[in-house]
Amino acid sequence: MSKELIPDKKYSPEEFWAARPLLRNIKWWASYTVKSPYAILVWAMVQMLMRIPYRTYYVTKTGKNALNMTFVVSGDTGTGKTAARHLAYGGEIFSFDGQYWYEAPLVQLRSGESAADAFFTRIKKSVEGQKDEWVDEWINLNRAIIFFFDEVLYFVGKQRQNSSTLVAVLLSMWSGEMLGGALAGGRGKTVPAREYRACVVLNSQKETDAFRSDASAYSGESSRILSVSAVNPLAESDFEGVQGTEPPAKVIVPKFGGYGDSMPPQFYALPEMEAAQAQQDFLAHKGLNDKTRSHEILQRSKIACVLAALDGRTYLNIEDWHLALHLIEHSREVDGEIRTAQTKALRSEAGKSGAILGVRMDAADASREEAALERVTRNLRKWALAEGYDLDQLPHEGTNPMKKSLVEKHFSSRDREYLAEAYTRLFNELSEGGD
Repeated sequence: MSKELIPDKKYSPEEFWAARPLLRNIKWWASYTVKSPYAILVWAMVQMLMRIPYRTYYVTKTGKNALNMTFVVSGDTGTGKTAARHLAYGGEIFSFDGQYWYEAPLVQLRSGESAADAFFTRIKKSVEGQKDEWVDEWINLNRAIIFFFDEVLYFVGKQRQNSSTLVAVLLSMWSGEMLGGALAGGRGKTVPAREYRACVVLNSQKETDAFRSDASAYSGESSRILSVSAVNPLAESDFEGVQGTEPPAKVIVPKFGGYGDSMPPQFYALPEMEAAQAQQDFLAHKGLNDKTRSHEILQRSKIACVLAALDGRTYLNIEDWHLALHLIEHSREVDGEIRTAQTKALRSEAGKSGAILGVRMDAADASREEAALERVTRNLRKWALAEGYDLDQLPHEGTNPMKKSLVEKHFSSRDREYLAEAYTRLFNELSEGGD
């Protein structure tokens, strides 16, 4: 008899930040420093991921999934995106039990092709009696690296310079696919599939976020990103709430595995997680799934694994799964805010462009009308003289020896629309001392 599945539990923000000692610590320090707790939590998760052995996977019925993740910290300039990172690395809120890995480096990726190179450093090895040799070594013992873009516009610029390789590599890293490629002559570095740990973190403003287009949605890119807000709408009340209180005791995150483990711990999916993934797969095969959420269940599962590790466990429990849902729902809210802001920005820009275009069109129309009138006036003078029209007389029927019809026969029906004004203009020119 199968075990009955536990339904999802939704945490309010207050319940979420009170659920565990680390979350309470993050919330207190975010309130005290007027920062977003979500932005600090991102960097706690990143540091934890760097310390989970790269051969630790999230394991389901269908196989092993790499615990690589991509984060976007969204907020206007001045909201403390960079400060949140410094707080997470400062050691006041939490620290890790034993620096069993060297600290993973932060690297700004230049192009998709250079991703594999970032994992290595070249060192010179000397062997007595032999010529020194330069060899590639992993830059981090856990084969871990953080690709960090402090400003998303840098990423956008690089993406445009290097076609779509950056986005393609981000998708590959999230899935743990092979990076790099072999070149002619044995050159070119490669990183084997699921044999590395990578995180991507981008600071972004809502209007400049580069991952909410329709193309991103169809590629599943946006659903592979955990977006968090660097803005805390309750910052003032949160700040006042911690005044006069003592900082909570620092949380020590227990060691998770170590270098050289022959069989590192694995995170095995709970029945509820397997069922949720199966449900999403059913919808995908029926063509009914929301493409902006195509990888959301696996993303939630990865979040649950990291929360478990931060809680000092090498296994999942149902609370990890439910807490992860809160972060998914927060990410959805941020995603919606970004899309709304970008829609408004596009409409505003379109309005400005339309107004400018309208002025230009009006000016162009006026210019065309004036040019046509000048042309008809010139031709009127020419044909009037050719037909013996007395230009010294008033330009009205019956006051000239020549009939106007003799002149007007030389004009097209379109140009005849300008003749009345052309007669007046020509007469005015003559009255002012013209021909």
